[in-house]
Amino acid sequence: MKKLFLEIYCTFNIVKNNIIKILILFILAVGTYFISEISYLHYIKKIECTRFLIIPACYIGTVYFIFLLIFQVVQKQIIPFFIFLGAGLALSIYASIGHIYGKVICVSSSLGIPFCYIVLAIFLIITVLKFILLNNNKNYTDNVAK
Repeated sequence: MKKLFLEIYCTFNIVKNNIIKILILFILAVGTYFISEISYLHYIKKIECTRFLIIPACYIGTVYFIFLLIFQVVQKQIIPFFIFLGAGLALSIYASIGHIYGKVICVSSSLGIPFCYIVLAIFLIITVLKFILLNNNKNYTDNVAK
């Protein structure tokens, strides 16, 4: 009976982890699309992106999203994923706080929400989902080892 419950638990955990992985991929794909669109609009001079040092922040964000998407698909190394996630989170926090104080101008969506807030929300959601996924894997291996 205990073996049956363990098999059910393991199956449920695998399904839950796969759903979280697909959700992370979906969020990253949508984020990559929108930040790439903003970068393209900046490139053709329709909008202005805030500069971080001398590089437009939308270009930096595009690179972060592309690398996060690649690292999520490959899923071999977790450290590079968290390096890019942390850097993107730091940049979006900087842009959001700068926008609040009027030092940074963030392009707004059609709903009037600045994209730096949207990108910050995306990075925070991905962070939470990734930690849930890591915690599920840890609990899974702990329970299987017992």
